[in-house]
Amino acid sequence: SLSGRATEALALLSTAPPATASGWMLLAQVAERAGELVRAARAYQHVYYEFPTAAEQATALAELNGLRARLGPRYPQPPPEMRLGRADRLTDAGQHRLARAEYRTLSLRLQGLAREQAAVRAGASDYHLNRNTAAYKYLQALRPVQPEAAAERLYHLAACARRLKRREEFTRLVTGLGD
Repeated sequence: SLSGRATEALALLSTAPPATASGWMLLAQVAERAGELVRAARAYQHVYYEFPTAAEQATALAELNGLRARLGPRYPQPPPEMRLGRADRLTDAGQHRLARAEYRTLSLRLQGLAREQAAVRAGASDYHLNRNTAAYKYLQALRPVQPEAAAERLYHLAACARRLKRREEFTRLVTGLGD
């Protein structure tokens, strides 16, 4: 039977996690054929969140939306780190507008450190888009309580102050970072 062959193929594909978007897509499609919908959803999530600039990501998103509807409460929610990682990869790819939109959404939906990092990185995206004054004002107004997010905020605030030629402010922020 076709699902029996899919189960055999899935066992073969599962010996090591894929390293590429196309590898995860194949694993997801085979898992779906084998009737393992939760596993398929997790594999599509790898494509969507870890390879946001890959050609396969639009297909993965469409498949995820279908599986979310089919699985209902059994749909596996992606962890916050995975969701934040997608926006980080968009930033690394120079897609700052898309990254900024993702970070803003995550800053409203996540909790704790991930929420604060998303908020700080939304401001950093403005900096990368050369919206220096907007980035500076936004970052200045943020008050993260998590030390990692607070340090990240200071770093980006100092970068903004440097670009805006606010020398005293830059020196004060860099000193603060050192402390």
